[in-house]
Amino acid sequence: METVYLTLFFISLFWLGIFWAVKKKTNTGLGAGFLFCLFLGTFGTLLLLLGLKDSSEWAYVLLAGIALLAAVLLLFGIYILIAFLIGNSIIMLKREKFRLSHILTLLFAVGIVGFIAAAAYIGRLRLSPVAAALWSGVLGVVVFFAFHVFLFMETLLLHNIFRPRKRADYIIVLGGGLKNGKVTPLLAARVDAALKFAWKQSKTGRKPPLLIMSGGQGEDEPLSEAEAMKEYAMEQGYDESRILLEDQSGNTAENMKFSREIMEEHSEGKPYRCVYATSSYHLLRAGIYARRAGMLMGGIGGKTAFYYLPNAVLREYIAYLVMHKKNCIAAAGGVFLLCMIVSIILYVISM
Repeated sequence: METVYLTLFFISLFWLGIFWAVKKKTNTGLGAGFLFCLFLGTFGTLLLLLGLKDSSEWAYVLLAGIALLAAVLLLFGIYILIAFLIGNSIIMLKREKFRLSHILTLLFAVGIVGFIAAAAYIGRLRLSPVAAALWSGVLGVVVFFAFHVFLFMETLLLHNIFRPRKRADYIIVLGGGLKNGKVTPLLAARVDAALKFAWKQSKTGRKPPLLIMSGGQGEDEPLSEAEAMKEYAMEQGYDESRILLEDQSGNTAENMKFSREIMEEHSEGKPYRCVYATSSYHLLRAGIYARRAGMLMGGIGGKTAFYYLPNAVLREYIAYLVMHKKNCIAAAGGVFLLCMIVSIILYVISM
């Protein structure tokens, strides 16, 4: 039995080491989230077995809790999810203007209900082998995307948990729209996250970082997002001489590209460290754009109202799919074909 414990321990260390190496090298892929999931599963199993070996009360309580949670999720999880999504949609529509991006949770809930109804109807039919194989492929794709959503959310959570070290020379603060020429609460939270990081870094004895306020001027805006963010940061007490403006960008990709050009020019060829500040739900995708601009760096997430998060995360996931559409289509197609082949093989065996 001791061999089992040691094996699980070393496997846990292996997964943790691979996770950390992948995270340091890419910092943006879902692979890191998958590896961390493997680490948690292996290490959790080790702790549980050790607890059961010593007849620890906490181990039995934990095991009973896991069993109860699994039973609840299995029996009622999908209905709880649907109720949560619809409830969130109602709150969202009460607090925000009606837009397609504000009813994503409602559309998702309707999609789930529609799929359950279709599955129930198809389950009553006597399908031909070909139809059964096609339906197996559809089910496989649904399971694939359910797992993919889970990995996306886990990786996004990890980006919020693992913060960059406080030794930055620059912080790129990403714009996010103005209201009447002033920063919105969402944009203010991004600036606040950067200021909090900068002030904490100053307390360590390091020089406060330069803030690069990145955001251009929209057609209906009296000034650029960069200027509005600078005004807000100065109102909070940040030194004007420690603020740089990047006021030409119109999206996240340009935020990163143009901000890098400013850092390269300002640093005069010397090496520098940088991080970016954005909304908590936007950290993963912003990191991808940073990497595409040639920068591997961590991000700081500004606080987001809880009611706003479900729609925002869904919107980010859809945008993530669009960014990786070729890989996602290829993976989903592969799963579809594999499930069809397995279904056909099982049918042939059963004849």
